[in-house]
Amino acid sequence: MHRCTVLPGWLAILFACAGTWMPAFADSLATIRERGVLHVGTKIDYHPYGFQTETGDIVGLEPDLAEDVAVRFGVDLRLVPVLTATRLRYLVAGRIDLIIATMGINKERARIVEFVDPPYYAGEQAAFTHRSSLIGGWDDLDGRWVCGVRGAQYNADVQVRGARLVVFRNPNLALAGLRAGRCGVMVYDTTWLGQFLGRPDWADFIMPLPSIRPSFWGIAVNKGDLALRDALAEIVRDWHASGRLLELEKKWGAAPSSFLKDMHLEFRG
Repeated sequence: MHRCTVLPGWLAILFACAGTWMPAFADSLATIRERGVLHVGTKIDYHPYGFQTETGDIVGLEPDLAEDVAVRFGVDLRLVPVLTATRLRYLVAGRIDLIIATMGINKERARIVEFVDPPYYAGEQAAFTHRSSLIGGWDDLDGRWVCGVRGAQYNADVQVRGARLVVFRNPNLALAGLRAGRCGVMVYDTTWLGQFLGRPDWADFIMPLPSIRPSFWGIAVNKGDLALRDALAEIVRDWHASGRLLELEKKWGAAPSSFLKDMHLEFRG
């Protein structure tokens, strides 16, 4: 007899009874190699980590990581576009083999997927608003309209603080909502919002609050998929030790990450 697990939102629908749905994944890595194709869910709305070019190609730091995994496994790569709100569903439904899609590690998600240890990146919670906004601290969100992204782990935090959350399907729509006045603040990752600081078209917008809630990004595979998880862990350790992640950060123009520098020093020995 299995004990039912209470989960919020759509998770409660998919995983009403923990243990009854989990398939065996002992041979998943062998299956991928036999198939000859690795399916990786990655972002297309999160510059410079995963985005689409004008010709429709999916590029960025994370697609480059996915390509490296495929090369090491000796298979072709198929990138599958995912959003914050769809990436877990795609994985559980078998549409992808793994997620490399700016996904922060937290306890709720860890009940559903296997996270690869160590993390490969990190971000933090930031607030983006017009410089005329009188926001001096995170508690000043109380009563304010805040634009958020569906599925983002920061949404619960701003609601606890009394914010009136307006949820959008992806960060680009949330940013457009901020511009249109549907909210006075957008709360999302420093890694995504940082690209707009100093841009002429966003010159009147700032991140006035100290970033909070460090979020470590992890590659995720299906629960029980231990062989694939462990193979990926070896690869991530090598990315840190070799400086590959630092190289890709520079290549794609991402803001320098103290997390990557610290991890490089730790793993290179």
